[in-house]
Amino acid sequence: IRSGLYLMKESGDAAESVARKRVLPEDVAVALKKLEEFSIKKSTDLEDETRFILGIAKKNTSSKIGDLFNLYTQAGGKSTYKTFQRKIEKLAKAKFILTEKIPGGAEGKTTIISFNQIDKKLSDF
Repeated sequence: IRSGLYLMKESGDAAESVARKRVLPEDVAVALKKLEEFSIKKSTDLEDETRFILGIAKKNTSSKIGDLFNLYTQAGGKSTYKTFQRKIEKLAKAKFILTEKIPGGAEGKTTIISFNQIDKKLSDF
């Protein structure tokens, strides 16, 4: 619902900025581009360490959690693997990232971490 309201407001603002009385599809397209930056919770509200992990996940989307942890430690992260997993879980609950658990295989079970990008169209709202 919030995303829909945000789209309506931004579309109206885009139309108003060019002195139009009606919202045109171009205005909606501008609002859809801005929707990617919009989230219910702001990443600035996160702890520094969690924001650092989110930045790594954003740069390396669709990566295994172990690979992300290695990048995290190389970049100067100091948390243990279990703490890293908990912070990933918090980010997933807050819908900043998407997690997909993959069972079995030669390497055992793993989790794929993807940055939560908004792929919705106007008709989805």
